[in-house]
Amino acid sequence: MATYTYPAIITREEGGLYSVCFPDLESCVSCGGSPTQAMEMAEDALALLLYDMEQESALIPPPTPIEKVSCDGSCMRIVPVRVDTDEYARQYCRCEEE
Repeated sequence: MATYTYPAIITREEGGLYSVCFPDLESCVSCGGSPTQAMEMAEDALALLLYDMEQESALIPPPTPIEKVSCDGSCMRIVPVRVDTDEYARQYCRCEEE
């Protein structure tokens, strides 16, 4: 398990929600009622996806450098999101008791 940092794109959606997507991980998206809440949800979604990929020995794509991520006119900003899958496992995964 490891620490990862992936670029995330924050977009304000119609209806006042904020979405977050990870260009390198198409299936990893999240949203929230504020940019802060959306980022908290995105961190959790990213950690869960990467933890699952580690558990399945799946190929984890390298992150695109943040300066190479493009954003169309609808996005608010591009931010790095850092997660630690060891910390995620300690907080959320229940190991079988011996």
